[in-house]
Amino acid sequence: MTSVFPLLTAIAALWVSETRVPLTCQALQPDVLLARCRYLLRVGLQVLPALVFVFCYAVPPSTLDIYPSYIYQSLNLEPWFLQLNAFMALLGGMCGTLIYFMFFVNLDLTKVFVISTILASLSGASQMLVPLVAGQLGMVWFLPIDSAVVALFARISVTPPMVLAAQSCPPGMEATLFTLFSTVSNLSNTVSSALSLLLVDDLNVSADNNWSSLWVMILVCGVTNLLPLLLLPCLRISPSLSASTTTTLTTETTMNNAVADSEVE
Repeated sequence: MTSVFPLLTAIAALWVSETRVPLTCQALQPDVLLARCRYLLRVGLQVLPALVFVFCYAVPPSTLDIYPSYIYQSLNLEPWFLQLNAFMALLGGMCGTLIYFMFFVNLDLTKVFVISTILASLSGASQMLVPLVAGQLGMVWFLPIDSAVVALFARISVTPPMVLAAQSCPPGMEATLFTLFSTVSNLSNTVSSALSLLLVDDLNVSADNNWSSLWVMILVCGVTNLLPLLLLPCLRISPSLSASTTTTLTTETTMNNAVADSEVE
């Protein structure tokens, strides 16, 4: 069934109505191409601080690659309980999105980064209690609650980079810059996974070691997640960024239209 859905998506794309933009000779003239290159370079320099911050924000190591292995191997939970744990994490993420919309959407983005990152780090530290509460005391019902809380604050912390990308994107280049931000985010996640595996190997976090150093890794990940906040003073995304780029694009479009009209006359 999974191989059929891409085919259905491709078939459904045939019913999408599009407006074809004709390619004129004016668009291929050297001065027009040079103006577009200057515009792209100017936009790239303006969003470069945001790109660097998004990369550094997601690059610290995390326990996403090792913590599920501990849950599966050491707690000996039933499959239905694991599904319940995943459902609670999904529910916590949905609640995090709702809480962000209700309480954080009108705050200054710098404050949102600070508050959400600190809350996510503190909630992630609660995973250190799982070996004690769920592993030794047998209170396995603590695990779904902890997963929901961690997912809630994690969802709040991953939303500000999306808002930053949206604020940095000038009108007319949404798809291009969204792809660029997504590529940078995926690259940072790959580097984060590599750093996490190096940390796992260095701390010997494994079942052979009885997961005794898992709490150290959780603590290290929680602390390193706070380090990107030191780059916030360097992040200066002007509120008038979109307005300025829109004005530039409008001016260049007007000039191109004027040149085309003069050639027609």
